[in-house]
Amino acid sequence: MNLCQQTKELWRAYFMGEAESALSQVCQWLASDCVIVGTGRHEFYTSLEQLCAAARFEAQERSHLQLDVVDEWYEQKYLSDTSILVYGGIRIGDSANPDSETFIDMDTRFSVLYQKIEDTWKIVHIHQSLPYADQMEGEYYPKTLREQVREARDLAQRMQKLASQDSMTGVLNHHSFYEQCTTRMRQGGELWMMAIDLDNFKQVNDTLGHLAGDRVIKGVAKVLKDSVRPEDLVGRVGGDEFAVLCLCRGVAQVANLAQEILNRVSQQPDTPSVSIGIARAWNNEPVATIFQRADEALYRVKRKNKNNYMILH
Repeated sequence: MNLCQQTKELWRAYFMGEAESALSQVCQWLASDCVIVGTGRHEFYTSLEQLCAAARFEAQERSHLQLDVVDEWYEQKYLSDTSILVYGGIRIGDSANPDSETFIDMDTRFSVLYQKIEDTWKIVHIHQSLPYADQMEGEYYPKTLREQVREARDLAQRMQKLASQDSMTGVLNHHSFYEQCTTRMRQGGELWMMAIDLDNFKQVNDTLGHLAGDRVIKGVAKVLKDSVRPEDLVGRVGGDEFAVLCLCRGVAQVANLAQEILNRVSQQPDTPSVSIGIARAWNNEPVATIFQRADEALYRVKRKNKNNYMILH
């Protein structure tokens, strides 16, 4: 018994919105207690009556569209003397009206289970689903659970990273900088805090405009990221204020780093100089306290001559 042709007529009647007579014919092939599962949450029917009502509604909804079968395939498998499974795929498109504002291209997979009931083959179960939108060409099964878990984890990590970043510069935002500083200090090592502020930044906005000011902010953030090691922390803690927590061995090394930052900033076009205050991060000292001491050193530089650095041990 070849039921592929009958299954083909089933889908054409359901998807194509054909005449009521065709739909009535299809309904005669279904058992009264058939179960149908579709893609949508609402597409779950447990009786012939429910399915026929839904099919008639779908036919009315699509009555103004001219749909075509772009591609289809059917396979049949005998499960027993009284059970046959027909499975395959059908792709529906609006190819007859390519200029329509509504473009339709629906590719669905299905399985239809027939049982022999009183010498008549009846449909007792239909499962229809749309493939994942990001499946590769010709890929039938959905991604493995391992792949889905990995992608979900990667997405969560990307979202967490975005939440921790300053949207303009890509460095850590104020909250995340303080949070990660606390974590980093637990790991030990000779750590130093830098408080960095642009000199006379208001003049950039007033004379060149805020877009130019944004470019300056981004440029200084890049200088800081390029000057320190990847494991050091760079954060934007205010409008034109930055902070750095870095691992350095001794006063001479942190002084060299501060001077390197001053030199690099001076090479940026249309960028004012910066002032830097530096404080040693002692064990068990709150991050806010360390930054307050670095900030104090910063404003001593500001009051004196700017474009320089000062270290408080």
